[in-house]
Amino acid sequence: MSKENLNITLRSLTFAILKVSLAGLFLFPVISNSLSGFFVLVFGVFAMIHFLINEKTSPKKQDIVVLLLFALIPVVYTSELLVAADISYVWSVAQRKMGLLFIPLGFFLLSYSQVKIVWRNYLNLFVFAVVGLMFYVCVYILLKGLNYQYIESGGFAYGLRTFIEEIARLHPTYFGMMLCFALLYIVSLVLKTSSNILKTLGVLLSLFIFGFIMLLASRIVIISGLVGFLIISLIELKTIKKRLLFLTVAGIVMVTSIVLVPSVHERVSELMNDNVNSTSIRYSIVDCSTELVKSNWLLGASIENTQVLLDDCYENKGASLILKGLNSHNEYLNIILTKGVFLLVSFLGLIFVLFVRARGNLLFIIFLSIFTIVCLTENLLERQMGVFFFSLFASAFYFLETSSEKTKID
Repeated sequence: MSKENLNITLRSLTFAILKVSLAGLFLFPVISNSLSGFFVLVFGVFAMIHFLINEKTSPKKQDIVVLLLFALIPVVYTSELLVAADISYVWSVAQRKMGLLFIPLGFFLLSYSQVKIVWRNYLNLFVFAVVGLMFYVCVYILLKGLNYQYIESGGFAYGLRTFIEEIARLHPTYFGMMLCFALLYIVSLVLKTSSNILKTLGVLLSLFIFGFIMLLASRIVIISGLVGFLIISLIELKTIKKRLLFLTVAGIVMVTSIVLVPSVHERVSELMNDNVNSTSIRYSIVDCSTELVKSNWLLGASIENTQVLLDDCYENKGASLILKGLNSHNEYLNIILTKGVFLLVSFLGLIFVLFVRARGNLLFIIFLSIFTIVCLTENLLERQMGVFFFSLFASAFYFLETSSEKTKID
């Protein structure tokens, strides 16, 4: 075999492995964390190899800055290992952030190598995976029935959410967030297609996904979905009449769901009573988190001490039995409380740059809107599932859909 043929074979093999690892990455909702971590490693290594053995262009300074902003979070968290007393605990937290380093790096390298990646095929794979998981949960419940022990112990909303989490092995808010993104993606396709059959199938699938999201009853996901529908109406629908009709139908469906779906009705009712529930618990958590930020805003309290300080605050407020072990449930508060204002500013700077680059890209705007809204009530970057969701889509949208025509886009 000649040297030229060997190089061609090497490039082809590298590219094939790269595509397989990329497919594995976008299946993260339905595979184990360890397998997802393996795909991250393979993707990063072979993106680097492909970058080195193919023709490439010089990176732009602004893209390097964005890559560094992604990487800053895992680097800062990992640096605490140098002074940590409990190294295993700090590493367990820091390693979940590593996707923010290796995934954007892989997409950055792909965007500057002469490689054709139709990345939206992988977006379709993600949608297929998360919607397929939804149907699996529905079939499981139809065949096995509900777990009434959960319902008796905490009400219908709690029981159903807990049972779905047990089946899907996904936190209901994370599951709902990903389904919400899939739903809005499908709706955007429905509005663009000219086929009546595809439009009808798309509408039926959208209604089914919407109904499942209502059963999950995550209020912040529902709010982000409403924002997403508003964004679609403003960008995709060109006349005021169409926008009003679209939003009116969405509003009617939403109000009907709140009234008729027990899980949603229960969650909304929590906002209007003084009993101990998920809403009142969150108020106490935010109260303690903001109180601690006031005394730790500059450099943060560290990974090791943050939860200890929160638990002490809960105990001082007489809520230790209910709240002990619960984190800040707000990614922005979590970053400043753990690592200080400078890391929070860099994170917000990254979000700002992503929004600026997203202008004119409907799906990118919808994704960022969902993520930033859900961050108000969840520490999304504390779980590998949240890190994957953010780093995969944010870096793919940024580096592959906004780079020059080096990269083929579907």
